[in-house]
Amino acid sequence: MLTLLVSCAYDSNHKATKDHYFDQAPENSIYPRTNYCFSNVKRDTLVANVERVLDQSYALVEGRRYHFRYSHPTRVKQGQTTMKVILFLLENPFIHGDKIALIIPAKPDDSSICRLYSLQTGKEYGFGCTQEHFQPQGSALSIYAESLDHRKYMAELYVAIDDCRRIMQLGSVHFYAKNKQNSQVNIGMLNPFADFPASFCPQALILGGTSYIELAKVIDNFAALGYVIEWLDFDQSLLGSIDEGLNLYSGLMIRDRGISTRLKASKRVASGGTHLFISGNRRRIELSHPLEPIERTKRLGVHSWKGQSGQSQAMISARALPLNHESHAEQATFYQRMLGESGRNFYLLTLQAAAPEQMYYFRIDEAKRHGLITEVAISSTALSSTGSAKL
Repeated sequence: MLTLLVSCAYDSNHKATKDHYFDQAPENSIYPRTNYCFSNVKRDTLVANVERVLDQSYALVEGRRYHFRYSHPTRVKQGQTTMKVILFLLENPFIHGDKIALIIPAKPDDSSICRLYSLQTGKEYGFGCTQEHFQPQGSALSIYAESLDHRKYMAELYVAIDDCRRIMQLGSVHFYAKNKQNSQVNIGMLNPFADFPASFCPQALILGGTSYIELAKVIDNFAALGYVIEWLDFDQSLLGSIDEGLNLYSGLMIRDRGISTRLKASKRVASGGTHLFISGNRRRIELSHPLEPIERTKRLGVHSWKGQSGQSQAMISARALPLNHESHAEQATFYQRMLGESGRNFYLLTLQAAAPEQMYYFRIDEAKRHGLITEVAISSTALSSTGSAKL
Protein backbone atom coordinates (compact mmCIF):
# COMPACT_ATOMS: atom_id res chain seq x y z
CA MET A 1 0.00 0.00 0.00
CA LEU A 2 1.28 3.46 -0.95
CA THR A 3 0.51 6.20 1.56
CA LEU A 4 0.75 9.76 0.24
CA LEU A 5 1.35 12.42 2.88
CA VAL A 6 0.49 15.98 1.91
CA SER A 7 1.59 18.80 4.19
CA CYS A 8 -0.57 21.88 4.60
CA ALA A 9 2.28 23.91 6.06
CA TYR A 10 3.30 26.99 4.12
CA ASP A 11 7.03 26.45 3.75
CA SER A 12 9.51 29.32 3.82
CA ASN A 13 13.14 29.92 4.61
CA HIS A 14 12.04 31.31 7.95
CA LYS A 15 10.68 29.42 10.93
CA ALA A 16 6.90 29.36 11.11
CA THR A 17 4.94 28.75 14.28
CA LYS A 18 1.87 26.55 14.61
CA ASP A 19 -0.85 28.25 16.60
CA HIS A 20 -3.55 26.45 18.54
CA TYR A 21 -6.36 28.48 17.00
CA PHE A 22 -5.95 26.95 13.55
CA ASP A 23 -8.75 24.49 13.98
CA GLN A 24 -12.00 23.15 12.60
CA ALA A 25 -15.10 25.11 13.55
CA PRO A 26 -17.86 22.84 14.88
CA GLU A 27 -21.19 22.39 13.14
CA ASN A 28 -23.41 25.51 13.33
CA SER A 29 -20.52 27.49 14.81
CA ILE A 30 -20.77 31.28 15.02
CA TYR A 31 -17.16 31.34 13.82
CA PRO A 32 -15.69 30.37 10.44
CA ARG A 33 -13.11 27.63 10.08
CA THR A 34 -9.47 28.71 10.28
CA ASN A 35 -7.97 25.49 8.97
CA TYR A 36 -7.36 26.48 5.35
CA CYS A 37 -4.32 24.75 3.84
CA PHE A 38 -1.89 27.35 2.45
CA SER A 39 0.75 25.27 0.66
CA ASN A 40 3.64 25.69 -1.74
CA VAL A 41 1.89 23.33 -4.14
CA LYS A 42 -1.17 25.59 -4.37
CA ARG A 43 0.99 28.68 -4.62
CA ASP A 44 3.18 27.22 -7.36
CA THR A 45 0.11 26.14 -9.34
CA LEU A 46 -1.26 29.68 -9.22
CA VAL A 47 2.10 31.10 -10.31
CA ALA A 48 2.38 28.59 -13.16
CA ASN A 49 -1.05 29.65 -14.45
CA VAL A 50 0.05 33.29 -14.55
CA GLU A 51 3.38 32.46 -16.21
CA ARG A 52 1.62 30.35 -18.84
CA VAL A 53 -0.71 33.13 -19.90
CA LEU A 54 2.20 35.59 -19.98
CA ASP A 55 4.25 33.20 -22.11
CA GLN A 56 1.50 32.41 -24.61
CA SER A 57 -0.22 35.80 -24.98
CA TYR A 58 1.08 38.67 -27.11
CA ALA A 59 0.17 41.56 -29.40
CA LEU A 60 1.50 42.42 -32.86
CA VAL A 61 1.55 46.08 -33.90
CA GLU A 62 2.95 46.71 -37.36
CA GLY A 63 4.88 43.46 -37.14
CA ARG A 64 6.42 44.20 -33.73
CA ARG A 65 5.72 41.67 -31.02
CA TYR A 66 4.81 42.87 -27.52
CA HIS A 67 4.44 40.78 -24.39
CA PHE A 68 1.77 41.42 -21.74
CA ARG A 69 3.10 42.72 -18.42
CA TYR A 70 0.30 44.45 -16.45
CA SER A 71 -3.49 44.76 -16.59
CA HIS A 72 -5.95 47.06 -14.88
CA PRO A 73 -9.78 46.91 -15.16
CA THR A 74 -11.33 50.36 -15.34
CA ARG A 75 -14.11 52.37 -16.98
CA VAL A 76 -13.89 54.96 -19.74
CA LYS A 77 -16.39 57.26 -21.40
CA GLN A 78 -17.28 56.42 -24.97
CA GLY A 79 -19.77 58.90 -26.35
CA GLN A 80 -22.60 59.25 -23.84
CA THR A 81 -21.96 55.93 -22.12
CA THR A 82 -19.36 54.54 -19.73
CA MET A 83 -17.80 51.24 -20.72
CA LYS A 84 -15.91 48.67 -18.69
CA VAL A 85 -12.51 48.16 -20.28
CA ILE A 86 -9.19 46.48 -19.51
CA LEU A 87 -6.04 48.59 -19.64
CA PHE A 88 -2.89 46.63 -20.52
CA LEU A 89 0.78 47.50 -20.56
CA LEU A 90 2.89 45.50 -23.01
CA GLU A 91 6.65 45.57 -23.66
CA ASN A 92 8.82 44.79 -26.67
CA PRO A 93 11.34 42.23 -25.34
CA PHE A 94 13.92 43.22 -27.96
CA ILE A 95 13.84 47.04 -27.76
CA HIS A 96 14.35 48.64 -24.35
CA GLY A 97 11.70 51.25 -23.57
CA ASP A 98 9.42 50.23 -26.43
CA LYS A 99 6.13 49.96 -24.53
CA ILE A 100 2.49 50.27 -25.45
CA ALA A 101 -0.65 50.85 -23.41
CA LEU A 102 -3.69 49.11 -24.86
CA ILE A 103 -7.34 49.56 -23.92
CA ILE A 104 -9.69 46.70 -24.87
CA PRO A 105 -13.44 46.68 -24.14
CA ALA A 106 -14.45 43.99 -21.65
CA LYS A 107 -17.72 43.40 -23.50
CA PRO A 108 -17.51 44.72 -27.07
CA ASP A 109 -20.59 45.98 -28.87
CA ASP A 110 -21.23 47.24 -32.40
CA SER A 111 -19.52 50.58 -31.77
CA SER A 112 -16.68 49.75 -29.35
CA ILE A 113 -13.06 50.54 -30.16
CA CYS A 114 -9.61 49.60 -28.92
CA ARG A 115 -7.16 52.39 -28.12
CA LEU A 116 -3.39 52.13 -28.17
CA TYR A 117 -0.63 54.53 -27.20
CA SER A 118 2.99 53.90 -28.19
CA LEU A 119 5.74 55.41 -26.06
CA GLN A 120 8.23 55.00 -28.89
CA THR A 121 6.22 56.92 -31.50
CA GLY A 122 4.34 59.17 -29.08
CA LYS A 123 1.15 58.47 -31.04
CA GLU A 124 -2.30 57.26 -30.09
CA TYR A 125 -4.13 54.85 -32.38
CA GLY A 126 -7.79 53.85 -32.50
CA PHE A 127 -8.92 50.46 -33.81
CA GLY A 128 -12.34 49.05 -34.53
CA CYS A 129 -12.96 46.49 -31.79
CA THR A 130 -16.54 45.40 -32.28
CA GLN A 131 -17.87 41.93 -31.67
CA GLU A 132 -16.94 40.86 -35.19
CA HIS A 133 -13.27 41.64 -34.50
CA PHE A 134 -13.24 39.29 -31.48
CA GLN A 135 -12.64 35.60 -32.18
CA PRO A 136 -13.15 33.63 -28.94
CA GLN A 137 -12.02 30.01 -28.73
CA GLY A 138 -12.96 28.66 -25.33
CA SER A 139 -11.00 30.66 -22.78
CA ALA A 140 -8.67 32.01 -25.49
CA LEU A 141 -9.27 35.09 -27.65
CA SER A 142 -7.79 36.64 -30.77
CA ILE A 143 -8.46 40.14 -32.07
CA TYR A 144 -7.57 41.56 -35.48
CA ALA A 145 -8.28 45.20 -36.26
CA GLU A 146 -7.07 48.06 -38.45
CA SER A 147 -6.59 51.65 -37.39
CA LEU A 148 -9.64 53.87 -37.82
CA ASP A 149 -7.92 56.99 -39.17
CA HIS A 150 -6.26 55.94 -42.42
CA ARG A 151 -5.48 59.55 -43.40
CA LYS A 152 -2.89 60.11 -40.64
CA TYR A 153 -1.28 56.70 -40.34
CA MET A 154 -2.14 53.09 -41.01
CA ALA A 155 -1.61 50.43 -38.39
CA GLU A 156 -2.69 46.86 -37.83
CA LEU A 157 -3.31 45.27 -34.45
CA TYR A 158 -3.37 41.57 -33.71
CA VAL A 159 -3.87 40.33 -30.13
CA ALA A 160 -3.59 36.69 -29.05
CA ILE A 161 -4.70 35.92 -25.48
CA ASP A 162 -4.28 32.45 -24.02
CA ASP A 163 -6.75 32.84 -21.12
CA CYS A 164 -9.05 35.87 -20.97
CA ARG A 165 -9.83 35.62 -17.28
CA ARG A 166 -6.21 35.32 -16.17
CA ILE A 167 -4.89 38.01 -18.51
CA MET A 168 -7.28 40.43 -16.79
CA GLN A 169 -5.85 39.44 -13.38
CA LEU A 170 -2.22 40.48 -13.92
CA GLY A 171 -2.47 43.58 -11.74
CA SER A 172 -0.91 47.02 -12.16
CA VAL A 173 1.75 47.35 -9.42
CA HIS A 174 5.50 47.45 -10.11
CA PHE A 175 7.77 46.54 -7.18
CA TYR A 176 11.40 47.64 -7.02
CA ALA A 177 14.30 47.92 -4.56
CA LYS A 178 14.96 51.37 -3.06
CA ASN A 179 17.09 53.06 -0.40
CA LYS A 180 19.92 50.52 -0.50
CA GLN A 181 22.27 51.32 2.38
CA ASN A 182 24.95 49.05 3.77
CA SER A 183 23.21 45.71 4.19
CA GLN A 184 19.63 47.04 4.28
CA VAL A 185 17.15 47.71 1.49
CA ASN A 186 13.48 48.68 1.24
CA ILE A 187 10.92 47.75 -1.41
CA GLY A 188 8.85 50.43 -3.10
CA MET A 189 5.93 50.54 -5.50
CA LEU A 190 5.64 52.37 -8.83
CA ASN A 191 2.82 52.98 -11.27
CA PRO A 192 4.05 51.28 -14.49
CA PHE A 193 1.68 53.45 -16.56
CA ALA A 194 3.15 56.72 -15.23
CA ASP A 195 4.90 57.61 -18.53
CA PHE A 196 1.68 57.36 -20.52
CA PRO A 197 -0.98 60.10 -21.03
CA ALA A 198 -3.57 60.50 -18.28
CA SER A 199 -6.23 58.59 -20.22
CA PHE A 200 -3.92 55.54 -20.17
CA CYS A 201 -2.76 55.93 -16.57
CA PRO A 202 -4.81 54.77 -13.53
CA GLN A 203 -4.61 56.94 -10.42
CA ALA A 204 -4.78 53.99 -8.01
CA LEU A 205 -3.43 50.51 -8.63
CA ILE A 206 -4.63 46.94 -8.23
CA LEU A 207 -2.71 43.86 -7.09
CA GLY A 208 -2.69 40.76 -9.27
CA GLY A 209 -0.73 37.74 -10.45
CA THR A 210 2.38 39.59 -11.61
CA SER A 211 2.43 41.43 -8.27
CA TYR A 212 3.32 38.22 -6.43
CA ILE A 213 5.87 37.19 -9.06
CA GLU A 214 7.63 40.58 -9.02
CA LEU A 215 7.57 40.90 -5.24
CA ALA A 216 8.98 37.39 -4.74
CA LYS A 217 11.75 38.06 -7.27
CA VAL A 218 12.82 41.33 -5.58
CA ILE A 219 12.79 39.71 -2.12
CA ASP A 220 14.65 36.57 -3.22
CA ASN A 221 17.27 38.46 -5.24
CA PHE A 222 18.24 40.80 -2.42
CA ALA A 223 18.02 38.16 0.28
CA ALA A 224 20.46 36.07 -1.78
CA LEU A 225 22.85 39.05 -1.82
CA GLY A 226 22.71 39.23 1.97
CA TYR A 227 20.46 42.28 2.30
CA VAL A 228 17.99 42.69 5.14
CA ILE A 229 14.67 43.95 3.77
CA GLU A 230 13.19 46.28 6.39
CA TRP A 231 10.17 47.99 4.82
CA LEU A 232 7.66 47.42 2.06
CA ASP A 233 6.63 50.99 1.28
CA PHE A 234 3.12 51.64 -0.01
CA ASP A 235 4.12 54.52 -2.30
CA GLN A 236 0.95 54.01 -4.35
CA SER A 237 -2.69 53.64 -3.41
CA LEU A 238 -3.79 50.01 -3.71
CA LEU A 239 -7.55 49.71 -3.92
CA GLY A 240 -7.92 45.98 -4.28
CA SER A 241 -6.73 42.74 -5.79
CA ILE A 242 -7.91 40.85 -8.85
CA ASP A 243 -5.98 37.69 -7.95
CA GLU A 244 -6.72 37.35 -4.26
CA GLY A 245 -5.40 33.81 -4.11
CA LEU A 246 -1.86 34.93 -4.95
CA ASN A 247 -2.29 38.16 -2.98
CA LEU A 248 -2.75 36.16 0.22
CA TYR A 249 0.45 34.29 -0.56
CA SER A 250 2.17 37.66 -0.99
CA GLY A 251 1.01 38.54 2.52
CA LEU A 252 2.26 35.23 3.93
CA MET A 253 5.62 35.80 2.26
CA ILE A 254 5.93 39.30 3.75
CA ARG A 255 5.11 38.04 7.24
CA ASP A 256 7.35 34.97 7.04
CA ARG A 257 10.28 37.13 5.90
CA GLY A 258 9.80 39.54 8.79
CA ILE A 259 9.28 42.55 6.49
CA SER A 260 7.38 45.57 7.85
CA THR A 261 4.86 47.65 5.92
CA ARG A 262 4.61 51.42 5.74
CA LEU A 263 1.61 53.26 4.29
CA LYS A 264 2.94 56.58 3.03
CA ALA A 265 1.08 59.86 3.64
CA SER A 266 -1.94 60.46 1.36
CA LYS A 267 -1.83 56.87 0.05
CA ARG A 268 -4.74 54.51 0.57
CA VAL A 269 -5.30 50.77 0.83
CA ALA A 270 -8.56 48.89 0.60
CA SER A 271 -9.73 45.29 0.21
CA GLY A 272 -6.76 43.26 -1.10
CA GLY A 273 -4.50 46.27 -0.55
CA THR A 274 -5.38 46.16 3.15
CA HIS A 275 -4.61 42.42 3.20
CA LEU A 276 -1.10 43.12 1.95
CA PHE A 277 -0.59 46.00 4.37
CA ILE A 278 -1.57 44.06 7.51
CA SER A 279 0.91 41.31 6.61
CA GLY A 280 3.78 43.50 7.81
CA ASN A 281 5.72 42.54 10.91
CA ARG A 282 5.33 46.19 11.96
CA ARG A 283 2.55 48.17 10.32
CA ARG A 284 3.07 51.92 10.16
CA ILE A 285 0.71 54.54 8.81
CA GLU A 286 1.99 58.03 8.00
CA LEU A 287 -0.46 60.87 8.62
CA SER A 288 -0.58 64.10 6.64
CA HIS A 289 -1.10 65.95 9.95
CA PRO A 290 -1.41 64.82 13.58
CA LEU A 291 -5.23 64.92 13.65
CA GLU A 292 -5.91 63.45 10.22
CA PRO A 293 -9.30 61.63 10.25
CA ILE A 294 -8.26 58.54 8.31
CA GLU A 295 -11.85 57.35 7.94
CA ARG A 296 -12.61 60.51 5.95
CA THR A 297 -9.42 60.37 3.91
CA LYS A 298 -10.21 56.69 3.28
CA ARG A 299 -6.81 55.33 4.24
CA LEU A 300 -7.72 51.77 5.39
CA GLY A 301 -10.75 49.99 3.95
CA VAL A 302 -12.36 46.55 4.09
CA HIS A 303 -15.51 44.93 2.81
CA SER A 304 -17.18 41.57 2.40
CA TRP A 305 -16.35 39.47 -0.64
CA LYS A 306 -18.25 37.67 -3.35
CA GLY A 307 -17.19 34.92 -5.70
CA GLN A 308 -18.32 32.33 -8.19
CA SER A 309 -20.46 29.51 -6.91
CA GLY A 310 -19.24 26.16 -8.20
CA GLN A 311 -19.85 25.22 -11.82
CA SER A 312 -22.79 27.60 -12.18
CA GLN A 313 -20.37 30.58 -12.40
CA ALA A 314 -23.04 32.64 -10.61
CA MET A 315 -21.69 35.23 -8.17
CA ILE A 316 -22.60 34.73 -4.53
CA SER A 317 -21.98 36.99 -1.55
CA ALA A 318 -20.04 35.68 1.45
CA ARG A 319 -22.89 36.97 3.61
CA ALA A 320 -25.19 34.39 2.04
CA LEU A 321 -23.05 31.46 3.16
CA PRO A 322 -23.25 29.83 6.62
CA LEU A 323 -20.20 30.65 8.74
CA ASN A 324 -18.99 27.05 8.77
CA HIS A 325 -18.97 26.95 4.95
CA GLU A 326 -15.54 26.07 3.56
CA SER A 327 -15.46 29.21 1.38
CA HIS A 328 -14.92 31.36 4.48
CA ALA A 329 -11.84 29.44 5.58
CA GLU A 330 -9.22 30.96 3.28
CA GLN A 331 -9.59 34.59 4.36
CA ALA A 332 -10.45 33.69 7.96
CA THR A 333 -7.25 31.64 8.23
CA PHE A 334 -5.24 34.47 6.67
CA TYR A 335 -6.58 37.01 9.17
CA GLN A 336 -5.81 34.61 11.99
CA ARG A 337 -2.23 34.30 10.75
CA MET A 338 -1.85 38.07 10.55
CA LEU A 339 -3.75 39.23 13.65
CA GLY A 340 -3.56 36.26 16.01
CA GLU A 341 -6.49 35.35 18.26
CA SER A 342 -8.50 38.39 17.17
CA GLY A 343 -8.23 37.49 13.47
CA ARG A 344 -11.34 35.35 13.40
CA ASN A 345 -13.46 38.11 14.93
CA PHE A 346 -11.92 40.62 12.55
CA TYR A 347 -12.97 38.47 9.59
CA LEU A 348 -16.55 38.55 10.89
CA LEU A 349 -16.28 42.33 11.10
CA THR A 350 -15.30 42.53 7.42
CA LEU A 351 -18.38 40.51 6.50
CA GLN A 352 -20.67 42.83 8.44
CA ALA A 353 -18.98 46.20 7.83
CA ALA A 354 -19.72 46.64 4.12
CA ALA A 355 -21.26 44.78 1.19
CA PRO A 356 -18.94 43.58 -1.62
CA GLU A 357 -19.75 46.67 -3.71
CA GLN A 358 -19.13 49.04 -0.78
CA MET A 359 -16.21 49.86 1.51
CA TYR A 360 -15.83 50.51 5.23
CA TYR A 361 -12.98 52.81 6.29
CA PHE A 362 -11.53 52.60 9.80
CA ARG A 363 -11.01 55.36 12.31
CA ILE A 364 -7.50 55.40 13.71
CA ASP A 365 -8.61 54.14 17.13
CA GLU A 366 -10.38 51.19 15.46
CA ALA A 367 -7.32 50.40 13.37
CA LYS A 368 -5.18 50.37 16.51
CA ARG A 369 -7.65 48.23 18.46
CA HIS A 370 -7.84 45.58 15.75
CA GLY A 371 -4.06 45.52 15.29
CA LEU A 372 -4.14 46.77 11.71
CA ILE A 373 -1.49 49.35 12.56
CA THR A 374 1.26 49.16 15.18
CA GLU A 375 2.91 52.55 14.61
CA VAL A 376 1.82 56.05 13.63
CA ALA A 377 4.11 58.65 12.07
CA ILE A 378 3.56 62.22 10.94
CA SER A 379 4.66 62.95 7.40
CA SER A 380 7.90 64.92 7.11
CA THR A 381 6.05 67.43 4.93
CA ALA A 382 3.48 68.18 7.66
CA LEU A 383 3.68 71.51 9.44
CA SER A 384 4.11 69.77 12.78
CA SER A 385 6.28 66.64 12.67
CA THR A 386 6.25 64.43 15.72
CA GLY A 387 8.03 61.43 14.23
CA SER A 388 6.74 57.94 14.91
CA ALA A 389 4.92 56.71 17.95
CA LYS A 390 4.73 53.08 19.07
CA LEU A 391 1.23 52.06 19.98
